[in-house]
Amino acid sequence: MESAMRNRPRLVGSTSPSALPFALAALLLWLPSTSTDAAPQSLHAPGMVTVTVEAELSCPSCALGLERRLNRLDHVAGVEVRPADGRIVVTVEPGHRLDLAAVRDTVRSAGFIPDGIRIIAVGRLTDVNGTPALALSPDFSLPLAAADGAAVPATEPSDRTLIMTGRWDAPPDGAERLLVESFEEVR
Repeated sequence: MESAMRNRPRLVGSTSPSALPFALAALLLWLPSTSTDAAPQSLHAPGMVTVTVEAELSCPSCALGLERRLNRLDHVAGVEVRPADGRIVVTVEPGHRLDLAAVRDTVRSAGFIPDGIRIIAVGRLTDVNGTPALALSPDFSLPLAAADGAAVPATEPSDRTLIMTGRWDAPPDGAERLLVESFEEVR
């Protein structure tokens, strides 16, 4: 922290109003970027890419508190709160997955009601006890089901890697699954 403070831009000489735009530009160049749009995970590495929570974000200061809470979860690379869209976009560390129940519970404990959780994930298509699934790691597979008007890819034996987009569904019986909205083979 001390070296960062030594290296920050300083106004030298005039502090007249005409120097203010240059000082602001220098400060913006010095500040680290907090955007989650920078360098998403490779679309070839299995894992979750983004998790988007849809919720009414009517309290901006509460939404900032939610951002801090979500950033504390394991394997979160960044969080972007979009109050105008009613979305919180969580970028996942490359090659990892998030505990989606923990994401949902964190949103709830901050006072928001999640309307839905959307996922973009990369994994290998597999079969788990007769159910198609997306293997995100050797020890975790997310069961798949078709969303309205969509199809689930056939699970013939192969090592196909797919990128999938869908909604996370966690019914009361605890049988989590991804309701597949779209998928594409990664080549």
